Amino acid sequence: MCALSSLSHVKREKSGKRVSAPPLVSWCSFTGDRSGSMGSYGLHGAAEPLYLWYTEQAKAAHEENRKVYISVTTFDDEMEKRLENVDAKTAEANLSAQQARDWMTPRGCTKLYDTAIASLAAVRSYAREYVEALPKEVRALNPRVVKVWALMTDGYNNAGQMTKEDFKRAVELARKDGVECFFLAANCDGVARGVEYGFDAQHSLTVADTPNEMRSAMCATSSLMRATSSGETNVRFSQAMRQSSAPIPHTTDRGGAGQKQGGLPTLRRAPRRPNRILRA
Repeated sequence: MCALSSLSHVKREKSGKRVSAPPLVSWCSFTGDRSGSMGSYGLHGAAEPLYLWYTEQAKAAHEENRKVYISVTTFDDEMEKRLENVDAKTAEANLSAQQARDWMTPRGCTKLYDTAIASLAAVRSYAREYVEALPKEVRALNPRVVKVWALMTDGYNNAGQMTKEDFKRAVELARKDGVECFFLAANCDGVARGVEYGFDAQHSLTVADTPNEMRSAMCATSSLMRATSSGETNVRFSQAMRQSSAPIPHTTDRGGAGQKQGGLPTLRRAPRRPNRILRA
């Protein structure tokens, strides 16, 4: 006999507080920059992190017996929908390491704003259509749905029609609509850039310029997105996650690299380490 997926959530913690019930369904979406400037991470520096992100979300759907829809969009001067609103438990959602390599090989310019706005709109639309299609008696129960989206980019927008103001407005509207938005900024101050784009500072992360730091950043983001999609609230990047994705060099030179200036840490380019080879 199968156990109800919400059975454990009926129980109470030692404090007496009831654990939040899991969502009826979750949407996990990733939008990744593959423009030419991403070559600073090596030919496939962002491929393994994407593959690990995908496997973590799919694993959660199977292990926790949850309904999770996955979307993956990549962009340079073109937006390409790689996985679009697919059930993580189906064969259609399968992603191979080789596909991740193909999808994230650096090329072209950076169509950031247009792609990000379209990706956010898609997440909101899929969730809205799903809820509207539910039976009236189910909708009357106000079922909980979770929408999670992550954007990874290393550059300013230099292609497309949308503006930075358009992008910021889209992020702010999505957050008001309940979308948990995570921002990974490669080779720049992630917190400052994230706030500039409308993200919560606690959901914005700086990623230094080696494959290892990119991998750490994506693993941290994947972990937070899995926790959020399973029903946890108030998740945020920890200080350990931040240090792992963008180590701050120690220095005795006041005001030197790694010192906090204007309240935000500056980055020093770390020595490049060899890129890891993806397993097929």
